[in-house]
Amino acid sequence: MPTRFTPHPERDSVLAELHVRPFIAYPTPHRFHHYAFVLEPALIGSEREAFHRLCTALGAPPPPDGARFHLVTVGDWRLRWELHTEFVSYMWSTSKGADEPFAGSPADIPAPFQTHVPAGALLVALDVALAARPLDTLPLDTLFDRSTLSIVGAAQDAALVAADFRPRDNGVIRILVVATGTLTQTRAGRLVQRVIELETYRCLALLGLAATRTADPLVRRIEAELLRLSSSMTGTRGAAANTRVLEELTDLSARLEAGIAATAFRFGATRAYAELVRSRIEVIRETEYAGYISFSRMLRRRFNPAIATCAAIEARQRALAERLAHAVDLLRTRIQSDLEQQNGEMLSAMNRRSRLQLRLQQTVEGLSIAAISYYIVGLVGYMAKGAKDAGALPAALSPEVVVALAVPVVAVGLWLILDRARTRWRRDEEE
Repeated sequence: MPTRFTPHPERDSVLAELHVRPFIAYPTPHRFHHYAFVLEPALIGSEREAFHRLCTALGAPPPPDGARFHLVTVGDWRLRWELHTEFVSYMWSTSKGADEPFAGSPADIPAPFQTHVPAGALLVALDVALAARPLDTLPLDTLFDRSTLSIVGAAQDAALVAADFRPRDNGVIRILVVATGTLTQTRAGRLVQRVIELETYRCLALLGLAATRTADPLVRRIEAELLRLSSSMTGTRGAAANTRVLEELTDLSARLEAGIAATAFRFGATRAYAELVRSRIEVIRETEYAGYISFSRMLRRRFNPAIATCAAIEARQRALAERLAHAVDLLRTRIQSDLEQQNGEMLSAMNRRSRLQLRLQQTVEGLSIAAISYYIVGLVGYMAKGAKDAGALPAALSPEVVVALAVPVVAVGLWLILDRARTRWRRDEEE
């Protein structure tokens, strides 16, 4: 690649992703002990440190910093460590003592692993035997529970896979893979890994059932509360009463959103794992064998209903959230309508008060004109008397006549002055 090009910061990880967890060729017979531990994101660092200590105790090189896959060889054993988004897996494999399926026990694993404590909680424990003996020569009644035993042809009938998916007394589930002469080591490695992934993802998908047991009671309570509040809304009148109902609906919505947030990751992971389980069923290319129930039929009877239950609870959560939002919107609209009606009544009352104030003001103005006219006319009277005494007033006019003639002139003048002032005030307000 030309050095002038700037590589994307994630280019190396994107290119390496296809080769992160390679298939490994295994000879037949072979034995596998697989464990998967669920990890919280905060425990990933602790898991890396714990595996680093295990590698040191085994005398094997630890994984590079940031590695999510590591292979370790310890004598006749090989350890495959994989760090996933939500879990970490350990798979020990060996061909030593694998001639007899399920002979021996996990105690045969190298000693340092017996005291090793991964950071997560154990969810999956598998004992997988890759055998070359014909299936009809094996004691299936001893190895498995016949009532739940599933047997299928796999890898284009190059192998048979048998499992009852029931944990033994030690908590381990057994899976038997019987190879025919056409199953190569590479195909055996792919088949074993896919069968292990099938059971691992099945268990991880079913973790969603625990979330449904938590979410279902909450959804039921909120549905009942919503029904009660919706019924009460029909008889609720007034902004105060509607506001109280709105507060209850808002509280229900907050509780539901908290419940959805608590289960959203789990239900999303359940959908993803369920799809992975179905894809693993497809890639092993199962065929029915001798009337035994197949893996796909077993999933339809027992696994799919569990996944459907998770999907149903998730759908109820979404539908309930929409109904709550709709009820809140309706109540807010009603409250807004009540407030607008109250505001309209307040404005009408204010208009009535304004008209009354205007009439009162006009009355006061009239009285003011009369009062001012009285004082002005009084002044005119004093002036007329003074003029009479001074001989400046014609003999035909008396002070009383002058006062009488001044009354209409003063009153009309004052009214004109006030009217002109009101006209100027209105014009100023319009501007």
